[in-house]
Amino acid sequence: MISFFALRNNEPDMERPFRVPLYPIFPALALIIASISMVAMSYYNQQLALIFLAILAVSFGLYKLVYDKK
Repeated sequence: MISFFALRNNEPDMERPFRVPLYPIFPALALIIASISMVAMSYYNQQLALIFLAILAVSFGLYKLVYDKK
């Protein structure tokens, strides 16, 4: 959702294939709910949070190895 807001801010005239209903309220609400969920998961279930972070780290590493050829 942060990327969504950044793209809207950086490229306001870019053609969009669809319109987001009730922009910016719905995307902001989705960002808030996702942030609260992430904090709650990390606080109440540290093992699950570590598994999630490990999956993110492995995915980022694979992306760097396979797709990022700069």
